[in-house]
Amino acid sequence: MRIDSITLVNFRQYKNAEISFSKDPNKNITIILGENGYGKTTLIRAFIWCLYPTTNIGFENKILLNSEVAEQMATNQEKDVVVTIKLEHGGCDYVITTKETYTKTGANQIVGKKAITKMKKNNPDKGDIFLTSVPDSRISNEIENILGSELKDYFFYDGETNKIESAAKRNKVQNAISKLMGIKRIETLKDYFDPTRAQSVVSYLANDLKGEDIDVELYKEELDELKKELEEKKDSIKTHESEINRIENDLYKKEAYLDANQEILALQQEKKRLDKSISIDKKDIEQSFYSICKDLSGPNMPLLSKLQSYIYLKYNLNDLPNNTEFNNEESLSYISEQAIDQLIERGYCLCGAKITSENDAYKHLIKAKDHMEPHDYGRYLSSFCSGEDVSVGDSKNIEKSLFNQIVRYQELVEDTENNEERLKDIIEKIKGIPDVGQTQSDIGNLKAKKVEHETEIRYLSQDIENIKYKINKKDVDLEKIISKNKENLLTNECKRYARYIFGMARIKVDKKKTEVRKKLQDEVNVAFNKMYHGNRMIEITTDFKAKTLTDNQELDNSTGIETVKNFAYVSGILRLIKEAFGTENDAFEETIDEIYPLVMDAPFSNTDEEHISRICAVLPDYCNQLIMVMIRKDYKIAQNSIEDRIGKIYEIDKISETHDAIRLVNDYVNDKEEY
Repeated sequence: MRIDSITLVNFRQYKNAEISFSKDPNKNITIILGENGYGKTTLIRAFIWCLYPTTNIGFENKILLNSEVAEQMATNQEKDVVVTIKLEHGGCDYVITTKETYTKTGANQIVGKKAITKMKKNNPDKGDIFLTSVPDSRISNEIENILGSELKDYFFYDGETNKIESAAKRNKVQNAISKLMGIKRIETLKDYFDPTRAQSVVSYLANDLKGEDIDVELYKEELDELKKELEEKKDSIKTHESEINRIENDLYKKEAYLDANQEILALQQEKKRLDKSISIDKKDIEQSFYSICKDLSGPNMPLLSKLQSYIYLKYNLNDLPNNTEFNNEESLSYISEQAIDQLIERGYCLCGAKITSENDAYKHLIKAKDHMEPHDYGRYLSSFCSGEDVSVGDSKNIEKSLFNQIVRYQELVEDTENNEERLKDIIEKIKGIPDVGQTQSDIGNLKAKKVEHETEIRYLSQDIENIKYKINKKDVDLEKIISKNKENLLTNECKRYARYIFGMARIKVDKKKTEVRKKLQDEVNVAFNKMYHGNRMIEITTDFKAKTLTDNQELDNSTGIETVKNFAYVSGILRLIKEAFGTENDAFEETIDEIYPLVMDAPFSNTDEEHISRICAVLPDYCNQLIMVMIRKDYKIAQNSIEDRIGKIYEIDKISETHDAIRLVNDYVNDKEEY
């Protein structure tokens, strides 16, 4: 498959654009330059839409009609979106045109009809020179023969939904390799004779076997049920594999987005941290202010206590008990005036002495009443001073506590003001940008879902092996029952041959896959060693996925290394195709084409300058036709490595936000100063 040209009419921002690609084997590179936002991805997706119009090509807006053209349409007027690809394949010339017609309704809405694909081709082997129309019923098969839809993702990379970095991770990579390397037809033959399948030659023959009692029919029914269950399990595996493939695509896009927005992620994470910190600090400020107010004017009035202690010390009130006349040797404690009056009324003292009016005992007691409570305040002063001495110590603690609280309050207020200022700056920087942290969370959820699907596949695979064992055992038991019936001799013989064919096909497929895997691994490592400057190697697993090893230990690759690895992977596939084309194919193997193009948008967006140069130096030797849509910055890095292999250079001109044009700069460009 060599692409001659592509023409776009009203396809999104391309009103009328045509590109003819270099077909010179010595200058097999076509460069299309365009900055970000210039419709590079749209251009790549036009290839996919033309060849596979029912495929979701990744646009959120499903209307493909150019918006300016749509705006200018009158009610009920029709306009066509048309993409035409001219290509060569298997010695034939093809013209493939896909058209979708849009109408503007009375409600000013743009409505599209189902896309229609037409094809013309010639057949030089039969002497056909002119292109003739291919019947509509055959067009889909013709395109599948040129490039099967499951293979398109390995040759068209749009820079967004399908990047080369994800090529070796795809769940259906094994099917793609089988198709490309001519194994698929043998696999189809194997499935056709598979005794465990309900719709196979062996199963049909088994149903024709005749028995003499009801047990035969029961065995057949049980076999049919087992085979039906087996098919259901296999279908379930396909469903899980499809989900894994979708998850891997989503993972790649989200991981690439995360890699490209690490700075934004850091800002968004800091914003969340600041939001939380400010919220906590404001609560602490409120609590601190309340605590200060409580210490200043609470129920115990600690501030008043502090002031009272201050006055107590300032005026030396602690000396009052020593300086008062009440506190002398005549002062009596713990005896009240009421006690004296009671003794006088009784007429005798505790010691037995009589107390009569005007005797000495009476006079002493009357005089003592002047030095008793409430006339004597000495005890009160002593008690007061004792209490205040304790309050002075407490007030020092209150003072220290208040000081610390006020300092903490000031720090909280200052920190909160600084955080709010930083938060305001971050909000301005990330204004309108989606939550990258949510993307990070989504990646974790997707990985968990992928593990769930992989676990289910393992369980289903175990179930399948058990069911196959039961089918084979049941089949053997059935043969024993009906072997004596002479009517079954021919059928049994045919069944044995069918089983033999199945076994030979299975051996052939396994052997071929082992050979291809080893050759692919060798070719991938040759390319990888040329592209990568480090000391690593690539291992191709049994399911044809690539992983990077250092000292036989698998590594988690950075995005840049992942890009190099997968360029090497695709290069290895292309080299194997060339080698297979140059050898004689077995009778069962399908014919493959030597030429497969690589069509890529932004192929080096995650790669450093050294690896860009290395990849560009290697890729043209592996690929028969290379079409690269890239920004000027990457082209300047790659130029020295590829300029001798460039056949044509185009440039995308942005006429308006909804109108891009493509201009041929030159054929065989060698002007380093300009580019």
